Amino acid sequence: MAWCTLREDSAFDDLLAASHHQPILLFKHSPRCGTSFFVRRHLEKSSSLAGQPIFWVDVIQHRNLARRVSSTLAVPHESPQLLLIHRGECVWAEDHHAILDEEVVRELERYRMTA
Repeated sequence: MAWCTLREDSAFDDLLAASHHQPILLFKHSPRCGTSFFVRRHLEKSSSLAGQPIFWVDVIQHRNLARRVSSTLAVPHESPQLLLIHRGECVWAEDHHAILDEEVVRELERYRMTA
């Protein structure tokens, strides 16, 4: 898996545009949260997500961007939270320990078929 840091509003706009061509994963991460750290490590160790880019936003350092993500995608803010964005909309979201790599892969494949 490849982490791609999201720091600016313009990068989020680009991500939304790219989601019209392929499904995009966005992870909202808090460096102050043990659960967020655990989930991030679990995703990194997943062989089924090897090579998969996952964009992530630090909800502490980039608080306004994290709020914009939640507002734009009409998803209540959680952290950790993994969002699947397809055609500019959040089509799947999980948070905390409910983020499971098998489910992420299943949802990615589902939306790749309709890209």
